[in-house]
Amino acid sequence: MTHMIILYLSFWLALILLIWFKSDAIIEWSWVLGLSKLICLDEFNKKKLESVIQGNPYSYPQFIKDKNDYNFLSKLIGCPICLSVWLSIIMCCLVSILTLSFFFLYIPFVCIISLLLYGSVSSLLKI
Repeated sequence: MTHMIILYLSFWLALILLIWFKSDAIIEWSWVLGLSKLICLDEFNKKKLESVIQGNPYSYPQFIKDKNDYNFLSKLIGCPICLSVWLSIIMCCLVSILTLSFFFLYIPFVCIISLLLYGSVSSLLKI
């Protein structure tokens, strides 16, 4: 049963990383939900256009890191490894609390498996 929970959490975490770092889902949904001002969508689109003209890819996580260079949270959500570590900690601790077990001991497994899945799917899809 523990193995299944580790895989389940790892797949969910890899999916979160893929959506956040490799898609424009956050941008599209914020526009649909009318949150474009909240996430500075106009400023992001301007920077993205400039980077496309220069031939450099530009993502929303990179925009957040650039905009708030010295902010711990912006660095955390702009780095796949950092985000994976912290989300693994949160997910495993929640499972530990909910199941009254020592599931937090599996944090490294969840983190590494999710990063392997994220990297594998990214390279397979060439995104």
